[in-house]
Amino acid sequence: MNAEKQQLREQMREQAKSHSDSDRVEGSSQICERIRNLEVWQNAKSVLLFVPTAHEPDISPLMNEGKRVSLPRFNGSLGRYEACEVMGDLVPGQFGILEPAASSRVTTAVDLVIAPGLAFALDGSRLGRGKGYYDRLLTELTAVKIGVCFDWQIVPAIPRDAHDVLMNHIVTPTSAS
Repeated sequence: MNAEKQQLREQMREQAKSHSDSDRVEGSSQICERIRNLEVWQNAKSVLLFVPTAHEPDISPLMNEGKRVSLPRFNGSLGRYEACEVMGDLVPGQFGILEPAASSRVTTAVDLVIAPGLAFALDGSRLGRGKGYYDRLLTELTAVKIGVCFDWQIVPAIPRDAHDVLMNHIVTPTSAS
């Protein structure tokens, strides 16, 4: 594992603790509004979103905007995430995060991916949790990829490995690039 990345992960997790729930709610609302204003969102018919953890932007309002929505679902036998259409209730998954039920259809036909991360750099680099699960999912999808985060999660640079997938855009509460 890349020691520099691991150190940055620890720094970002520690920094997350210093931000309030009200900051998260306000920032999440601003992020959703910025995404709605992007032409790539307006033109997308099918989107891959995510269910946020406690320190990630809550983009759940975007689930109800007339688009075909997929979410990541962990496939334990393959050891990776798959994009699955939301076709009913969500169930707790492998890591305690809500995901589509096993009966949901796997798809790679998405126009747009909204991806979380611990940190992003403006060159499109994304710092994930360190297992490579999300990068493997992103590799399977040819869609435009938007990384979403709070302003404090933007860092000058993130060390990159060969398997890391770059974002096409980064959206924060105060900017969209």
